[in-house]
Amino acid sequence: MRKKKSKIILGICWLAFIIWEIIVMNWANAQDTAYIRIDLVIILPVLILFTIFMLFRIFRDKKKKKEKERGQTL
Repeated sequence: MRKKKSKIILGICWLAFIIWEIIVMNWANAQDTAYIRIDLVIILPVLILFTIFMLFRIFRDKKKKKEKERGQTL
């Protein structure tokens, strides 16, 4: 259940980022002046670190499950 919840949270975060990016790109296309995307300096590193952390947790849990199954079969 925990692994499934992690995947759902990660998917929601990426979906929210994609929606945000579409909204900002539509706004940027309507601008006549130059703009600086400071939001990407904050959002993208946090999202990437969160993704790495969640993938690490998913694979760690998977490895523990395999080791537990091996221990039961011996």
